[in-house]
Order: sequence, then C-alpha cells, then structure tokens
Amino acid sequence: MRNHCPYRTKTSQGIGVSSVSSGWLPTPRGALVVLQLGAVTTFLCHRLFGYGLRHTNAHLATALTLTEPVVAAVLGDAVLGERLPVVSWCGLAVPALGIVLLTLPAESRGRRR
Repeated sequence: MRNHCPYRTKTSQGIGVSSVSSGWLPTPRGALVVLQLGAVTTFLCHRLFGYGLRHTNAHLATALTLTEPVVAAVLGDAVLGERLPVVSWCGLAVPALGIVLLTLPAESRGRRR
C-alpha cells in the first residue's frame, strides 16, 4: 500500500530530517494555497500593519506589537486545544495590564501634561 502523505522523514547519522514533497504545488489547490499565503497572510497583513503604524502613537504601537505572542498563545489555547500552565497565564496578564494602562487617560494615571 502506498503512503500518500506529503511528509517524509529521513534519518541521516541519527539526526531526523523532515522534507515535504512539492508535488501538490502545480495543482489548482496548490496555486490557491500559494495565493492565500502570499496575498492574505503576507501582503494584506503587512499592509494593514503599516496602515496601523501610521495612525497610532509610537508607545501604543510598540505595546500592541509586543502582544502578538499573547494573542498567539490565547488562540492556541482556544482554537487548537493547547493547554497553558498557570504561570504562563500569569505571564500573559503582564502585557494585557500594560495595554489597559496605556489606554487610560493621562489624568487617571497620575500624569500631568
């Protein structure tokens, strides 16, 4: 029986090397995958990110950029079923608290301008 999985594992000198067959690439489905990866996840996301950077203060843009791993971890837990330990959830709360503090008006943070 022939294995149709595109992933093949080769072992060379005790080191596992994974390679992926590229036979799916010239198919219509492969072209759609390439189009989606190129147009949506690369071009569109970077275009929207650049637009957001032009219309956001530097301190807020930096803080929002640093929350990317937080969003990835929460999506991994919620969508993919990965389980984070309690200490990880505490670590995720730190940038979240920073974002909350950045969104408060300057007067409520004790600053005068």
